[in-house]
Formats: sequence, C-alpha cells, structure tokens
Amino acid sequence: MENFGPYENETIDFTELNRSSVFLISGNTGSGKTTIFDAITFALYGQGITDDRNPALLRSDFADFDSPTKVDLTFEHQGTTYQISREPVQVLNKKRGTGQKEYGATGKLDIFKDGEKIEEITKLVQIGTKIDDILQLNRKQFVQIVLLPQGDFQEFLSASSDQKEKLLRNIFHTSLYRNWGDVLNEELKTKARNSTGWQESIKHSLATITWIDAPEDISDQNTETQLGALNQQQANSKKTLEQLDAKLKQLSKEYKAKNNELISHQETNKQIDSLEDAKKQQTTLQASKPQFDALQKQFDDLSWAKDLKPKHDQFQKGQTDVHQYQDEIETVKSQLSDASSKQKDLEQIHEDLEGQKEQQDKITNEMAVLAKQRDSFKKRDQLKQKVATSTKKVTELTQQVVDNKNQSKKMATEIDALEKELNGQSNLNDDLLSAKQKSHTLSNFEEKITDLTTLREKNKRLESLIVRDKTSLADASATRNKRQEEADNLNNIRIQNEISKLVEQLKPGTPCPVCGGTDHPAPAHLSPEQNVSDADLKAANTRLNEAITAESAYKSQVETSQNQLDEQSKSYHQRVKEMVTNVEAELQIQDVSTEIDEVAKQLNDIQNETNETINSINDQIDHLKSQKNKKDAANTKLSSLTKQREELQQSLRKFTSDMSSQQGALTELEHNLPSEFNDLKSLDNHLAELKNSNDAYEKNVKQNNDDLGKVKTHIGSLQGRQQSLLVELDKSKQSLSDLQDAITKAVQEKFGQEDWKQFEILLQNLDGIEHIQHQINDYNDSVKQVGYDIDHFKKEIGDKQRVDLEKEKVLVDALAGKVEDSRGAYNRQHEQFTLNQKTLENIEKYYKKVKTQEEEITQLQQLVDAINGKGANKLSLERYVLRAELAEILQVANQHLKKLSSGRYLLKLHRESGSYQKNTGLEIDVFDGDVGEDRNVHTLSGGESFIVALSLALALGEVIQNEAGGISIDTLFVDEGFGTLDQDSLSTAMAALESIESNDRTIGIISHVQMLQQSIPCQLRVKAVGQGKSHTKVLETI
Repeated sequence: MENFGPYENETIDFTELNRSSVFLISGNTGSGKTTIFDAITFALYGQGITDDRNPALLRSDFADFDSPTKVDLTFEHQGTTYQISREPVQVLNKKRGTGQKEYGATGKLDIFKDGEKIEEITKLVQIGTKIDDILQLNRKQFVQIVLLPQGDFQEFLSASSDQKEKLLRNIFHTSLYRNWGDVLNEELKTKARNSTGWQESIKHSLATITWIDAPEDISDQNTETQLGALNQQQANSKKTLEQLDAKLKQLSKEYKAKNNELISHQETNKQIDSLEDAKKQQTTLQASKPQFDALQKQFDDLSWAKDLKPKHDQFQKGQTDVHQYQDEIETVKSQLSDASSKQKDLEQIHEDLEGQKEQQDKITNEMAVLAKQRDSFKKRDQLKQKVATSTKKVTELTQQVVDNKNQSKKMATEIDALEKELNGQSNLNDDLLSAKQKSHTLSNFEEKITDLTTLREKNKRLESLIVRDKTSLADASATRNKRQEEADNLNNIRIQNEISKLVEQLKPGTPCPVCGGTDHPAPAHLSPEQNVSDADLKAANTRLNEAITAESAYKSQVETSQNQLDEQSKSYHQRVKEMVTNVEAELQIQDVSTEIDEVAKQLNDIQNETNETINSINDQIDHLKSQKNKKDAANTKLSSLTKQREELQQSLRKFTSDMSSQQGALTELEHNLPSEFNDLKSLDNHLAELKNSNDAYEKNVKQNNDDLGKVKTHIGSLQGRQQSLLVELDKSKQSLSDLQDAITKAVQEKFGQEDWKQFEILLQNLDGIEHIQHQINDYNDSVKQVGYDIDHFKKEIGDKQRVDLEKEKVLVDALAGKVEDSRGAYNRQHEQFTLNQKTLENIEKYYKKVKTQEEEITQLQQLVDAINGKGANKLSLERYVLRAELAEILQVANQHLKKLSSGRYLLKLHRESGSYQKNTGLEIDVFDGDVGEDRNVHTLSGGESFIVALSLALALGEVIQNEAGGISIDTLFVDEGFGTLDQDSLSTAMAALESIESNDRTIGIISHVQMLQQSIPCQLRVKAVGQGKSHTKVLETI
C-alpha cells in the first residue's frame, strides 16, 4: 500500500499468519486496521468494503502531489497466481509543465502460470469482469464472506422475524417475491375497483333508460331481464323510425318544389325594380352634363399650364444663378486688393534681412572656435565627478561593512531563539488525524440526519396530501349524492309527465294504468316548466357517472397514500432509533435524544467543537511551519551576509585605489585650461546665446521666403477665378433671355397677350388637377354603367310581369310547418332510440366484463393472500423462501455449533406461528442438551451468544460460497463484537475460536481488546507512528 490511508509504503504478507488457525489483527482505534481490508477490496473491485468508503477519500493526508496512491495485491487461486495493481482518482502534479491535475483511476492485472506471465489486462472494465469470473463473487458477497461483523450476528439472533427478513433479503435478494406480491395486490385492487365501477355504471345506466310499454316493476327486475326487455323495445322503436323517415322525405320533396317556384318569382320582381332604378339614375346623369363640360374645360387649361411649368421653373433658377455670380465676382475683387497689399509688406521685410547677413557670418565663425575648447572643460568636469563619486562610494562601503557585522550578530541570536521554540513543540499530526476521523464520522451522521429530515418532511407532505384528498373525497361524495338526487328527480318528473300524457289520451271509461279506476276526478296536468327532455336526462346521467368516477378515484388515492404514509413512518422511526444507537456507540455519548432536530443540534455542537480543535491544531502546525521557514530563511540570510561582507571589503580596497589615481589626473588637466571662462557651463551658456541668435535669423529668412511664395500663388488663383466667373455670368444671362422669350410666346398663343398673369394663376391651382380628373372619370363611368344595366335588365326580364308573392308564401310556409313537425317527431324518436341504444351497448359491455372478472378476482385474491402471508399460517412467499434459506444456514451452523459447544447446543426454527406476522416464520430457538428442552435466544449468556453468533456467521459464509459457485475461501476475518464481552464471555469466545481446526479454515480477529493480544500468539500489530502514519508488524509469541 502506497499513500493509502495511514500507510505510506507498507507491505503485508498474510502467508506469515497461516501458522495458526486463529490470528489477531490488533491496534488502537483509528490506527488503520479496517483500512487493510479497504485496500484488499479496492485492489479486487476498485471500491471500499462499503459504499460510503470512497477509495479516492482514502488517499493519505500526508501524501504530496508527487506521491501517487497505489495498492498492489498478489493472490493464488486454483494453481494460478494473480498480481493486481490499482490507483484511484487523485490529484497529482502534471507530468509536463507546472501545476496539478486530476488523474483518473487506473489498473493492471498480470496472470502467471508456473512462474510465466500468460496474460496482462489494463482496462478497468475487463479487470472487473476477470475478477468476477475468477472469484465468482461480487464485492458485497466477498465482504459478507470474508469480513464478518460479529456484532451484527449477535443482534440477528434476538431480532424479530421482520428484522431478520430485512437482513436476509439483502443477502439472498428475495425482494423480488415481495415486489411480486405488491404488484399482484395492486392488480387485485385495480380489478376490484374496475368491477365495482362497471356494476355501478350498469345500475345507473339502466336508471337512465326511457321505457315504453314496459312492466311497472321493470326497475326491480334483474339485469338479464331488463336487458331482454330493452332489446325488444329497441327493435320496435327501429320500425317506428323507418315509418317516420319515409313520411318526412315525402313532405320535404313537396316543400322543395314549391319553395323553388317562390324563389324564381321573387327574382323576377327584383329585376323589374332594378330596371326602374337604372332609368331614374340615367335621367339624373343627363341633367348634370353641362356642369361636367365646364369642368372638362378647366382640366384642359390646367394640363396646358402643367406642361409649361418646367420652363418656368428653369427661368426662376436662372435668375437666382445670375445674382449669385454677380455677388461672387465682387468678393474676388476684394480678396485681390488685400493680397496685393500683403505682397508689398513681405518684400520690404526681405530687403531688411539681406542687410543683416554679414553680421551673422561673424557669429558662425566664433561658434566654431569655441566648440574646440569645449572638450577640455568637459573632460575636467568628468574627472571631478569621478573623484566625488569614488569618495562617496568609499564612505558608503565603509558604513555597509559596519552594518553587515551588526546584522549578522542579530540574525545569529534570532536563529538560536527559533531553534529552541521548534525543539519545544510536540508532534501535532496524531491529534489532527484523530480529530479529522471524528469529524468524518460526524459528517456521515449529518448526512443520515439530512436523509431522515427529508423523509420526515415527505411524511408531513403526504399527511397534508391525505387531508386534502379526504376533503376532496368528502366533496366528491357530496357531489355524487347531489348528482344522484338530480338524476332521480329528473327521471321522476319525466315519468310523471309521460303518465300525464297517457292519462289525457285515455278514452272515457278506460281503466287508469296507475290505479285501475275508470273515473278520474283529479287528473294531473303537465306543467310546461316541468318538461324534461331526453337531452336533459342524458346530461344529468352523464354528470352522475362523472361524479361516481371522481369519488372512486379519490377513495383509491386516500387508501394508497395512507398505506404509503404508514410504511414510511415506520421506516422513519426505525431508522431514527438505529442512528441514535450508532451515535451513542461510535461517539461514546449517553442519553442521545430521539428527536431528530435535537440530535442534529447536539451533533452540530460536537462538530463545531471538533472543527475548532482541527482549526486550532492546523493553526499550531501552520505556526510551526512558519517558524521553521523563518529559521531556514534566517540561516540563508546569515550565509548571505557573510558572503556580502567579504565582497564589500574587496570593493572598498578597489575604490580607494581608483580615487587616488583620479585626483592626480584632475590636478594636471586644470593647469592647462584657458582663463576666458571659469567652467564648462559658462562656455556652454555663451555658445547657446550665439546659436539662438543664428537660428532666429535663419528662421526669419525661411519664413519670409515661404510667405512671399504663398501670396504670389494666391493672387494668380484669384485672377483666374475672376475671369471664369465673368464667362459664366454671360452664359446665364443669355439662357435666361431665351427662356423668357419661349414662355412669352406660349402665353401669347394661349391667351392672345404677353402678360404672364393668367399663366401664373393656373400654376397656383395645379394641385387640384387630379381631383378634377377623378370627378370627370367617375361621371363618364357612371353614364356607361347605367346604359349597360338598362340593356341587361331588359334582356333578362323579356315579357315577364310582376307577380303577387303573398299567396305563394302562405302555401310554402304551411308545407314548411308540416316538414318541421314531421322532423321533430322523427328526431325525438331517433334521439330516444340512439340514447337507449348507446346505453344498451355500454350495459352489455360492462356486464360482460363483470362476469369475466368475477372468477379472475376470486382466484387473484387467493393468490395475493397466499403470497403476502394473509393466510392462517401468516407466512408470506418471501418469508417462506427465506425460511428455507435460514433452515439451510442453521443446518450448516449446527455443525460448527456442535463442535464449539461440545455438542450441547443446537439451533432450530421455531415451529409455531406467532401472534402476529412480524414474529412468525424466522424465529430461532436453541436446544440445550444439558436441560433437554428449547431455550429462548435471549436467555443465552454473552459467551454463549458469541459462539452461537460465530456459528451463524461461519455458516452464512459457507452458504453464500455455495450459491456463488462453490468457491473456497480459506481465511475469514471477524470484526466487531469483542469489546462488549465481559471477562467470562471473552474466555468462552476464545475457547470457541481455538477449537477451530487449522486445516479447515483460518480465522482472523480484528480487535483492540488487550486480553486478545495476550491470548492469541499469532498477531499482525498495527501501530500509529505519528503524522497520520501507521506501520504493521507480524508478531508470534510462544
């Protein structure tokens, strides 16, 4: 195991423990005993021994990112050796570059035969398949066989049949039988609900039938009798319908002929009226002709003006262009005058600059002479600067040497203090590991509390849902009663109305169909307000059926939800009890509340305290790391200071020598310098003044030449622009004159004079030309349409005359009334026939289903009762199967128990049924040979319970092995159960274990109990060595 749990690099050879039939794996709590079996299970299956022991979380806390977690396992099976290696998902340093990344799980399986490798598998899925083929066990079966939780089997002995059933169900996977019973029970409920619903539907469907000439007690007859009467009634009604249909068709034919004749005469009268209207409209249009002739004249004048308008627009634009050209010419003249004046001023400046040229040449020559003397001054100043720099550096280095000596002395004192502090601190890693393990245990309990809280909330929501559904059920029942009453009332009114109609039709002296009397002193009269149609009755029955269906649905929902709530509540309280027991045992606290919120609060307080402890230890560890880093840094700095001091002393000697050489060279150079200037700065200032004067003169000359060139160019451009504008002005004036002549000529031809006034008035009214055109077009179209209509109607009418329609309408209306009466009689008869026929079909369908399901329900009820243990023996199918499995386990267990108890005890199934199903079928008795009778398992002592539970554990392992293909597991490990035994019971248990023959099976005990360490010579000792690490060692005492 590499970096797996507390093991940094640990190898365990289990063959060294084969010398004894019983060996002990010992060590303090939390040292890593169970982690060994996590490693074995991980190597084989890629998982821990339980679902909550994730291999990725078993990576060692002390492992750095360069140290991977890895487990290697070598085992032999049927002459073949297997070497398997696995690594879980883990975060490690990248193989290339910097930083970390998460690497996926990997594995390799090597297979050897006679020392030679015959196969290598590297894919995880193939490795898992191969291991399953080799061992014929899945992970859960392997753990159940190899690692026996002894304490669980002692609890199993005294558990009820219900509790045993839950444990054995998980081992032998018999939940299929229970699920089968649930499915069949649900199917039975569904069939029963369906049958009840169909019977109710038949009853209420028969109540909706409208009977004709049926016996008075027809509703009291059985379903078969009513079905026969209804079939006969439907046959008679079908014949009546055929007669009514023939009569309706004949009347409809007569009505259609007369109505078509009436429609033709109505169309003729309508055409005559339309002809007269068209002639009146033609007369009106002829009277309006002079008005539209004047409108046509106005339209022609406006069209002429519209055609001439483009030239008028050009004329107006030409006038604007002439004014613009004239204004632009005046602007150019003004700009030419300003440019000529500026040219004269610039020419005068040019003459002045030419007069200064001789003086500027003298300044240039002086600057050249002074530039040569400047290098000597510059060299002198550089030497002065070097001397000053060297002097300053020597002073600084002298002080740095002194400071270095003081810092070295201070750093040595600090290192001594840190060394003392580090040596005085204890190792905190063991405390941190214990605190983390406790925190992990608390986190597991918190997850269980969260699950229980969720289950509790689900129960509360289910309770609310049941309350809501019960309210809905009450409402549905009330609605169903209301709909039943409504349907009954409507049916009663319908029957009363039918009787009343029949009474009115009786001949005098005919016996009354109700009372038999021939005298009717007070006959009932039909009230129009109480008339009930077939549609009303059908709608009422439909609402009643919907109400019955809704009521049945709510009943089923309430029953299902209540059963679910009972099951969930029972599970919740059992899980709370189990969790409280586990909390008290694992955290070693007393009087834990059974209220889940109180447990959560108490665990949260413990978790907070544990977190504070972890944080405190981490703070101390971080502080120690910080102090160690400080010490390392101080040692590094002290070494650096020593090296620095040597370098400073060497630099001081060098700079002192350089300063002396530089001072001699400076004295010699100052002796040869000229006396006109005191230093380089005064010389540079004089040179700068000469240069500024020369630069200013050159700049003025250049600026003057540039300005003169620009002015001359500008004047030439203005003169060209002036000439171009004059040419364009002449062209615009000529074009304007031509347009004026053309417009004047057109006006002269139109109006006989040259005045433009009438033309301009027409231009102002051009917006109305489209409206005038539309008026003229509408008038012309109307004249054409009226002429066309007159010709059309004359052609259609021909020699026809206006007809009097009133007499024909009276005849057609009379025929329509007869048709409607006949159709009403047919529809009423057809509606009643259709409603009864549909009801009949539904009744026959439901009746057939009811008969079919009666036998199915009876057989299914017997099967459900047998499977779910509702019979006299209170034994369900699943418990029957488990009872057979348990009998086999007890048979094997008795072989071990006989040896362990020297033939005194024998396990047997309790034969009598219990008072309830929960304590029937899986109860176990112990036959005590010393007293010659059965004993209750609760009367066994601690040691006796241990050997009985051990026998059960060994037997269960053997049975599971046989079911897994008859494989052989030579070594079993017993975990838990020893710490709770007293001295005598522990002695009994040890004697039982020592009686196991070594050539049969080897037993490994996992415990921290001191007496076992003293009693069992062959041991694998697990010892914590600090910093979260543990080591193992095989011990054998004689």
